[in-house]
Amino acid sequence: MFLPNQIEFNGESGRIYTTEVYSKSAQLPDTVGVFILTYSHPRGHLSGFQVNVLHMGIANNLNSVIADLRQDESLLKECWNYSCIMRLDTLTQCSEYVEDLKTVKCTQC
Repeated sequence: MFLPNQIEFNGESGRIYTTEVYSKSAQLPDTVGVFILTYSHPRGHLSGFQVNVLHMGIANNLNSVIADLRQDESLLKECWNYSCIMRLDTLTQCSEYVEDLKTVKCTQC
């Protein structure tokens, strides 16, 4: 399935957050950031994609946190297939983003 390289999510504040999109098995950067694990699937011919948020969090090292989550049975049962990430500078900034995204909605799919 082809998914765009970036997906935007709308925060409660109205701010739009642009994320990089990776397959569940992809090697991610060893950096601080926010991750949003999703189940994404086509809506239909030329209708874009449905992106369902399964889990969201922050990480000192995105690659190691996501690697650990690949063993989580509950995420596997929910069909997690893509990881959306935002590389950020500090964990404080990550916490602020996650707080704004707690009722996350996909704005472009």
